[in-house]
Amino acid sequence: MHLKSDDKRILVVEDDERSAALLKDVLESSGYRVVLASNGKEAQGILENHFFPVIITDLEMPEVGGQELIRDLKARESDAEIIVETCHNESEVIIDVMKNGVYDYLIKPIDLNELLLKVQRAVETAYLKKVHRASEKERTIRLENQLNWLKWMHERSQSGAFDKTAKEKALFYNLRTSLTQGSGFGQLISVLLFILESAQQNGDKYEIDKSIMDMVRENTYTASRIIDSLNEIDILLGQDIKTEEMTAADVRIILQQAMKEAEDSQKHHDNHIVLSENKESFKGLQLKCNADQLKRAIKELLLNAMKFSPKGTTISLLLSHSSDKLNINVLNEVRATRDLGNGKTSEGGIPLEYQNLVFEPFFRLEHSVFENFDTLDIGMGLNIVRTIVDKLGGSIVASNVRDYTDWKLQEGRLLVDFEVQLPLLSAAGAASSRAIR
Repeated sequence: MHLKSDDKRILVVEDDERSAALLKDVLESSGYRVVLASNGKEAQGILENHFFPVIITDLEMPEVGGQELIRDLKARESDAEIIVETCHNESEVIIDVMKNGVYDYLIKPIDLNELLLKVQRAVETAYLKKVHRASEKERTIRLENQLNWLKWMHERSQSGAFDKTAKEKALFYNLRTSLTQGSGFGQLISVLLFILESAQQNGDKYEIDKSIMDMVRENTYTASRIIDSLNEIDILLGQDIKTEEMTAADVRIILQQAMKEAEDSQKHHDNHIVLSENKESFKGLQLKCNADQLKRAIKELLLNAMKFSPKGTTISLLLSHSSDKLNINVLNEVRATRDLGNGKTSEGGIPLEYQNLVFEPFFRLEHSVFENFDTLDIGMGLNIVRTIVDKLGGSIVASNVRDYTDWKLQEGRLLVDFEVQLPLLSAAGAASSRAIR
């Protein structure tokens, strides 16, 4: 998993010097940044000035023990994931420790493979919680942006500055540009014209260079996928999507399947996708959905995130819920600047005036994206996603999220967030639905 250096910081609180040195060596050899504290009091002093996503602490220590340190962290509402070391293997002791809200525990003598596995999971959980907090802080701003968008469109139309046919013109301009540039019909036609000019006749046959035929094969495949996707949109628009009742836990399994299907594309940029942790409450949340169509939409969002993500960055897939909505967020880092074409650039991310347009058919925000992804690159992918989400009775919005948790970045880290919201069934509605079935 590719994380920033600060996301891999670990505080080890251990009074035994040999044990502390061993933990430090093992963790640092696996790429983590480790700081040692000999007891809870020293750890409290370190934590006054520094945040650690993961803290590993012994329970029995002089001055301030592990239990007291944990209570102090919880009183401060620390977001650190805590792993406890203990010499005890009695179930009562372990249960008592887990009641304090710690992430996990390790029983001495510590199995090093178990240590690395639990630390990896804790680091991923801490990272996803950090991204989720950044996303939550942006919810109000996102709503304000949506209102500002509507206000801006209204003012433009009232002043006469907004051409009523501009949208349609833009759609067909982008379609023409997309089909005549890059892979697909445009390049296929260019290759075929080159063949007509360069093929050498040999009797009643023509000789064509192998590299040219490879290009024909590649672009024929791309053009075929374009036609298939246009047919898919036509089918989606012309019929209802059949839904069935399922739980949020079932949705999480669908997200895992979408991640699995997107695995091959991650190698292009060495991207990694992380999914937020499972929650017991997911089993009690009911909704109506279509597994295949939701997986199709999420996979497209993941591929879209990879296309615009810098190399070696992490894409976060979050599942959460509010009182009546199930929220699915796909967040990815973006480049600092965006290519506008003709040598012009602007700030990265999605500008306010484009946060609705990105879902329009044939619309492309950038003239160049990271290529070689098995996805439709003529501006249709997000339109397919919106169509599916609409058919499922949900909504989708795109926005920029500023993550200010990295103190080294004064302007914060820019993320793009695509949030899907699906309606949850009320308890009464779910019971009624089950009774009818």
